[in-house]
Amino acid sequence: MTLVEALRGNLGGVEARWSDRILASYPTDGAKFYRASNDPFGNPVGAAVRRATASVLAWLVAEGTGAPSTSDLDDLIRIRSVQGFTPAQAAGVVFALKDAIAAELGDDLARFGAGDVVRLFARIDELALRAFDVYTESRERIAEIRVRETRARTYSLLRRAGVIETEEESNDRSTGDKGQGPARDGGRG
Repeated sequence: MTLVEALRGNLGGVEARWSDRILASYPTDGAKFYRASNDPFGNPVGAAVRRATASVLAWLVAEGTGAPSTSDLDDLIRIRSVQGFTPAQAAGVVFALKDAIAAELGDDLARFGAGDVVRLFARIDELALRAFDVYTESRERIAEIRVRETRARTYSLLRRAGVIETEEESNDRSTGDKGQGPARDGGRG
């Protein structure tokens, strides 16, 4: 039996342990709710955790090469990025998969060659690196949105105060003056 076969045989237990570790990173009341409710509309965080754990484990036991389709994991990391988690806390949930595997397989993990374990854990490390990228991209987008909102608010306040005018207001003023523009000599002619 290979390590991946053993993992396949214990997939439900690994998924449950990993989900528990992820949800344990939330405050107690939140974690209870996320565990209890299966409604994806009423509990999007719990649903994201379940989708991410299932899709990552499916990729891991498929033994495919190349990068996995990480959209479910990406969604979970994006959610955590707006919830105030640090980069280590947000992406660290991927590393918790190693602990879940070790806890579920227990002493059986030692039966497999070190090379097999290192290869499996290296694939998990790839996912963690991807999670850090997703977290960073998400935080950058949030910062860009905040900057745009601040600029828009500032512009609106300055316009209302009469400090600046829109291009349309400037054109209307110029047309009302028949293209002569404002008098620069105080109206003395």
